[in-house]
Amino acid sequence: MEKRRNRLFSRKLLPKMRASYLTVALWALALVLTITVYEVQSSPVQYSKWEEYVKMFKDDDGFLNSKDNKCRHGGEVRNLCEKCAKVTKNEVVFPLCCQNKIGVATWCKEFLDYRPVEPVLSS
Repeated sequence: MEKRRNRLFSRKLLPKMRASYLTVALWALALVLTITVYEVQSSPVQYSKWEEYVKMFKDDDGFLNSKDNKCRHGGEVRNLCEKCAKVTKNEVVFPLCCQNKIGVATWCKEFLDYRPVEPVLSS
């Protein structure tokens, strides 16, 4: 009789223990995701005094004065830089991408072309 009672008790307790472990695991996962999302930055660089930088180099058309500004006349580079600035929601990206300062245009191309690698299933 005692063994039967212990078995019934353990069967009732086991699902409750599993539920509590599951709750703790889900809270831990939520905490990790929250911390990760908080730390992620969508921009390749940060400038503290960006407005001053732009004022030094901007001309009357609103473009940065530079021979290597590839966005001045439109084209594929301008489309890439506009899309990158829109997706990253960062005002710094567009002018830096147009001049490819510190490799921003390359970064934008890789960022926009990113596709996760699908796992290879072994036969």
